[in-house]
Amino acid sequence: MSAHEATIEGQFNIDEALNTKGFADFLDKFGDDLEPDESNIAEIEKRFRAFENVATAAKEVKSLFKDEILGESGVKLDDAELACIDAHLMDLAIAYPDSVDFYLNATKGYHETKERCSRMKIEMNKLGGIPEIQKELNVMDKVSSMGFLQRRFGLRIKTEDEKKMRDYVTGRYGLSKKTIAERAEAIGDAGVSYLNAEGEFKKMRRVFFENFAPADAISDMARQKAQQKLRELADPTKDLKDLDKAQQMLDRFSDDEANLSVDYLRGLDQSQYQATIDGIIEYKIVTQIRDAITATDVAGSGALNKLERALGKYMERQAVGSKKASDAKDFISNTLNSFMVRETGAKKVLLKRLIVKLG
Repeated sequence: MSAHEATIEGQFNIDEALNTKGFADFLDKFGDDLEPDESNIAEIEKRFRAFENVATAAKEVKSLFKDEILGESGVKLDDAELACIDAHLMDLAIAYPDSVDFYLNATKGYHETKERCSRMKIEMNKLGGIPEIQKELNVMDKVSSMGFLQRRFGLRIKTEDEKKMRDYVTGRYGLSKKTIAERAEAIGDAGVSYLNAEGEFKKMRRVFFENFAPADAISDMARQKAQQKLRELADPTKDLKDLDKAQQMLDRFSDDEANLSVDYLRGLDQSQYQATIDGIIEYKIVTQIRDAITATDVAGSGALNKLERALGKYMERQAVGSKKASDAKDFISNTLNSFMVRETGAKKVLLKRLIVKLG
C-alpha cells in the first residue's frame, strides 16, 4: 500500500511515505530536523500531502499560463521555460504547506469563472451583443433623465421623454409595448450577471498574473517572444497574409478593451513599428495591384469580369495596415486611380468602372 492510499484510508504510514521518491529530500529541506517518528505523524502527513500536491499544482498552474498566453498572443511556452513555477511551488510547500492547496483551488476557480464569463457573454450576444446593448443603454440614458436601467422602462407614460424612450425601443427592435419591460429586465439581468462574472474572473486572473511570484518573469518571457514574432513578421520578404497577421497582433496588443494578461508591447517603439509595417503592406499592395493590372488581358468578352477578379481581393480589403474601413478603401481607390490615369483604351475605361464600383 502506498502512503497516498494509506492516507486515503486514514492510516498514514511514515515508512511508506519515506519510500516515495523525493520525499525524504523534501522533508530535509524544512531544516528543522523533525524526527520521523509517530509523535510527529500529523506534521509529516501534512508535509507529505503538500509534497504530493506540488506536482499536480505545478501542472495546473503551468497549463493555465500556457493556455492564457497562447490564446492572447499565439506565443507557446513549454514546461522547461516554466520551470520557475515548479521551483516556486516547491519553496511554498516547504514554507507554507497549505499554500499548495490554495493554488490548486485557485486554478479551479480561475477556469470556473472564465467559463461563467464566457457563458454570460453568450447570453449578452443573444440580446444583441455587448457593443449594441451598450449603445442602446447609452441612447436610452440620453432620452430619459432617469436612466435606462433605473427606469426599467415601466409601462405608464408620464412624460414626453418616456414616450420618446418607449417609441424608440419599439421602433428600433420591433417590439410590442407589452414586451418592452421584459426586454429591459432581460438586458438588466444579463448585464449585471456578465459584469459580476467578468469581475470575478479578473480577480482570479490577478492571483496568477499579478500576485504570483514567477508572474513577472513569465510575462517578460511571453513579451519577448511576442515582440520577436512581430519583428519576424515585419519583413518585406513575407507575403501579405503574414504582414496582415502582424498588423492584427499589433491591433490586439494595443487594444485596451482586450484586457490582456500581459502588456506585450512594453518596451517596443510602437509608432516606429507601425510605420514600418504600414510601409511594407502598402508597397506590397501597390506592386501587386500593378502586376495584376499588367497581367490581365482585357481583349475579348468578359473583360470587366476578368479585371475585377484579378483585383477583387484588394478591393474587398477592410484594412491596409493601420488604415481601416473607409481609409483602407480610399487607399485602394487612390491606388487604382494612380494606375488608371497611366492607362489608355479599354483598360482605362474598365479601371474607371471598378473605381466607381468600389465607391
